[in-house]
Amino acid sequence: MPSWLRLRLRPRRDVPSSGDDLGLDPADILELAEIERRCWLEERAASTALVAAAVHRLVVRRVPARTLQPGPLKSLAVLGFADGTRLLVRSVRTGDLSKVALAVPNGHVTVHDCLRSTDAIVLELDGCRPARLAAAGIAP
Repeated sequence: MPSWLRLRLRPRRDVPSSGDDLGLDPADILELAEIERRCWLEERAASTALVAAAVHRLVVRRVPARTLQPGPLKSLAVLGFADGTRLLVRSVRTGDLSKVALAVPNGHVTVHDCLRSTDAIVLELDGCRPARLAAAGIAP
């Protein structure tokens, strides 16, 4: 599984697993769980920053979208741009992905603006307004 997908799909564990099988002290288990949580949050922040940088380039350069392909999960798609950038996206509202799918073959879909939300970068698109997509990652 690609690391970008593993990062987004990683289950959250509020309670660390028992360290009895490793012979660890309970305090050490809690400390390791906290370190793991911090590392995961730092990696997620870095991933979001990479997506934001890629989207900013698309906005500034007005790069048109060229393809929309099915993603690794049912609710995700891969939006490809003329410069080779590929974003893992999902609909913000029901039907947004369908609007984009219909508009992309015409070649007039560009990213007008982007907003940072709690878990993704929200793309406001020209050429298929009022469709909005959330970019959850950079696709390989």
